[in-house]
Amino acid sequence: MEQVYNLLVDCSCPRDNDHRKESETGIQELRNSDPVCFLYYTMEVLQNDKCKEQARQLAGILFKNTLINATQDPALDNLWQDMSDEQRDLLKRNSLGALCSDNKAIIRAAATAISSICIFEIPAGSWPEVITSLNRTTVNQEENIKYASLLSLAYILEELREGELNKDDLNLIVSGLIESLDKNKESPDLIEQTIKGIFHSMKFCKQYFEKREADIIVNSILLMTKYQSVGVREVAMQCIVEIVRLCYDFIEEFMKDITDVTILATENDEPQVKTQAIDVWSSLAEEEKMRIDNGKSHSNIIRTAFGIIMEMIFSCIQEINLGNIEEDDDQEWGTSVAAGCCLNLISKVVEDDVIEPVTNFAAKNIEEDMKWEQKYCGLLSLGAILEGPDKNKLLEILTPAVPQLIDLLADSNRKVSYTAGWLFSKIAKSNHELITYADNFGRLYDQLINGLRTNNNISANICSIIAELAEAILDRENPIETCILSGVYEELLSVLKDYVLEENSGNTRVAGFSAIFNLLQYAPIDCQETSYNFMNYILDLLEESVKDSEPPSIANQELQCFFLCAVQCILTNIQADLHDDFGVRTIELVQKIFLQRQDVCEEAFLALSAVANKFPQILNHHIDSLGPFLIHGLKCESPGIIRNVCGLISDLCTLVESPIIVQEFKQYMPILLSHMKNPNIGMSVQVIIVSLIGDTFLLTKNQFEPYFEESLIILESAAKACVEIPNCQYLKKYDEIQALVQYQSSLIEAYTCFVQNIRDVNDRCYQCLGTHIYNIYNFLMSTLAPEFDHSIDFLREVGGLVGDIANTFGRNIGMEMSMSNQIMKDDNRLHQLVNILSNYDDTDTKAIADFIVSEVNKIGN
Repeated sequence: MEQVYNLLVDCSCPRDNDHRKESETGIQELRNSDPVCFLYYTMEVLQNDKCKEQARQLAGILFKNTLINATQDPALDNLWQDMSDEQRDLLKRNSLGALCSDNKAIIRAAATAISSICIFEIPAGSWPEVITSLNRTTVNQEENIKYASLLSLAYILEELREGELNKDDLNLIVSGLIESLDKNKESPDLIEQTIKGIFHSMKFCKQYFEKREADIIVNSILLMTKYQSVGVREVAMQCIVEIVRLCYDFIEEFMKDITDVTILATENDEPQVKTQAIDVWSSLAEEEKMRIDNGKSHSNIIRTAFGIIMEMIFSCIQEINLGNIEEDDDQEWGTSVAAGCCLNLISKVVEDDVIEPVTNFAAKNIEEDMKWEQKYCGLLSLGAILEGPDKNKLLEILTPAVPQLIDLLADSNRKVSYTAGWLFSKIAKSNHELITYADNFGRLYDQLINGLRTNNNISANICSIIAELAEAILDRENPIETCILSGVYEELLSVLKDYVLEENSGNTRVAGFSAIFNLLQYAPIDCQETSYNFMNYILDLLEESVKDSEPPSIANQELQCFFLCAVQCILTNIQADLHDDFGVRTIELVQKIFLQRQDVCEEAFLALSAVANKFPQILNHHIDSLGPFLIHGLKCESPGIIRNVCGLISDLCTLVESPIIVQEFKQYMPILLSHMKNPNIGMSVQVIIVSLIGDTFLLTKNQFEPYFEESLIILESAAKACVEIPNCQYLKKYDEIQALVQYQSSLIEAYTCFVQNIRDVNDRCYQCLGTHIYNIYNFLMSTLAPEFDHSIDFLREVGGLVGDIANTFGRNIGMEMSMSNQIMKDDNRLHQLVNILSNYDDTDTKAIADFIVSEVNKIGN
């Protein structure tokens, strides 16, 4: 233990940074050499009241991080599960022993350790006594023991996920916490830990509402919104936020009391409590909006309480929270911002009804003689409602006020002018007709150009206005002939270019480039010649940046990256034919940038991909000289660079069918397969790698044989992983499923390359693919699970590949696949797919259904 303790002391109280790094390295080496012993030693330090406080605190943190494998070290996977019962029991006893301290910092560290053990033990039902023991000591004990027990319960509840706590333990905890609110009410510290425990229990408590047994919980929380401690009142209000979010269907009977406590809080309480009170209504609005969008019934709580809510919002939105009144433009999160967010959500529920009260409020507050705070609130309230009401009604009411709003861009107070800029960026995005009216646009344009040329505090918002306006009124897919920006397009590009060259702040420079990119991406046809000339200018700037052989400064590297993105943008979107010199010059400049930096960058590969699409043969002629940089990019740790290099090589395979790739693909295939086996390489990278593997096979055919079987094994492993439904919260689950669907589509694309072209390859590869066909077919059927909710395009891809499999392997189906025509014919999943495709109102889709039926019926014949 002594060695671990000394390192913990050195790490928590270092002489300098080098000493800290040395101590951290020592700790990591000890942990890696024997993780179980490391857990014992950290627990001994945590328990030992003779050790220094900082070291004991750090011991608790390291115990948890090691146990839950916070660093995602494969060597620590299943660490707790692989320990013996005796080892686990000793650590459990010692962690509870560490709670017996008079020092609250140590109690917190011990509670952290206990909660990390409970992550594994409680779902498995292996430590039932911990809940009983902690619950028993929340009342009728010494203050520190009660504090330790309540804190531990709160931490445990925070760590556990829905479904991991059994009903009996939940009942025991909730009843104990409710009892603690009553018996410990004279101690703010204990009540605060109790209400935090109740807050973290909310995710488990829906059952009480469903059974109409939640009265005592809700009434206890409502009572705590009036408790003497502001911390308790804040958490109690957070509990109400959770209740309305998780139990909307069961809260109508409590709404009068909830409304009363939120009114009281917004009138008289501290800012942090007011903010939570406003969030109650934000959660309700969000829930009702979601139900409206999904056609589900709701209780019209927001419309019923609309007048009361607006009074609270108008009161709270004026409680501005700026860090530095002279310099800060953005508000910090607080009551005013919460009120603005709430108003935005309310407007999406009540729609047109929000217009009158908000425009009346704004009109009173933006008058010329008003204080800056009032103008600020008026602008904030207008910006909050732009997405809710009918656009035409907003246009009718707001159009007369636009000149007055434009003038506020030049207000003498920087907060007002900045917020006016923010408002117009939102108008440009969702209601651009308000400012594209000729008279309004001319007046606004003068303010925009003046703001950019003087580089004042609203320059970043001006750039945002231009970027949003370009995207809103133009169409990248179908460029229009001309628009209101055509007459000022050249001047805008010139002024923005000067702005980004002069601007030193990273965020505002990014805003300037975003405006340039959108102008280039969405350029109307009558501005394309200007874009063409602008590209020449950009290439000149890049040429200038690589004249010095020394590595560029960070600022110049940023400029190079921005300019490369501009080149990619122009090459991708310009309709006119470009001279080949543009392609040659871009490639040569990219090579010079790589050599100057002695490194690669993501933006350069994006520019090369644009060259590949615009000048494929020119890029092919330079592939030899670019090859080392492509391999370097594949080997780097940046997911963005790996993705873009893979995309570029795919372009060379498909657009150019480059013979150089055929000669050199053996240099990159081992790297791709290594990335596919690396658990730390993200799914977004592997999706692109899978596509490249398919494209490479398509181009190289027989020469791909050395990598064929390994590729199939790796893709099969990926296929199994990407049909597993994630077990997580709704929004995260939705995002993860969308990522899995993209991965599935990439795998189907690669498998299609294999199956459709396997007859052009030798018999060994044919036989090898045959041994994997049944698993490929099973993968295809697994993607049809309803959770994935695929598009018809995806279903066509699946159906086409099923037909190809039957066509390619049908006559040998019994040889390699251990699958017969009866397996396919009896598969309800395939029947459902054929039924969907055959009933779809599209000739090509019906043809795929007929193709599947025809080829499946031929299997084995």
